[in-house]
Amino acid sequence: MYKILLDDDDSSIRKFLQLSLEEYSEPQSIHKYKIFSAENGEQALINLSHNPDLILLDLNLPDISGYELLKIIKAKYSSAVIMLSVENSNDEKIKMLDAGADDYINKPFNLGELLARIRVCLRHYKLSENKIITAADLKIDLGLKLVTKKDQAIKLSATEFAILSLLALNQEKLVSQEEILKNIWGLADKENSHYLRIYINHLRKKLETDPSKPEIIITEAGLGYRLLK
Repeated sequence: MYKILLDDDDSSIRKFLQLSLEEYSEPQSIHKYKIFSAENGEQALINLSHNPDLILLDLNLPDISGYELLKIIKAKYSSAVIMLSVENSNDEKIKMLDAGADDYINKPFNLGELLARIRVCLRHYKLSENKIITAADLKIDLGLKLVTKKDQAIKLSATEFAILSLLALNQEKLVSQEEILKNIWGLADKENSHYLRIYINHLRKKLETDPSKPEIIITEAGLGYRLLK
């Protein structure tokens, strides 16, 4: 059973989501959810003692911004986080994802889409739990969110680690630009591929022995990227 924390100051949204998730978690469903709720940041921090697997976090809370709360959560907990917000700009999405959010969905949202995004986040959460992947002289600990090169820790941003994790979970397989853009930024078209190229370059500078001649993260021209062993 997965534990989900709902943090939104709108009681009608909290009630709707709690009822929807509990109904979705009926015995005939393979997805079982135990729901906790909070109406502000203070209550959310108290409820973190339950070690939720996933948090649905409103960006606009009455006592602390969702952005600040997200940074606190990601610094101390391994919970997946989906941001909920009326903000619909790419810059805002990228800011949240760079701060460690696993996904971002706009209000008002379609319940079916939200449930699908929850399933994806929890699937990634489960796949990464206690999973360690090696690539050349790198060790990628998906559970601890730790990357080491020759036993030396490499500091990655939340977005850099998210991209590396996606490639690691599909090691040796081609991961298309579209798939990475959709998974990391929620962006669906290649016109935003410049975001991806920037982060791939950052990763290569940190991970490759010679970033100009990459041997770990390989580009498949016009298609995507591949993490080699």
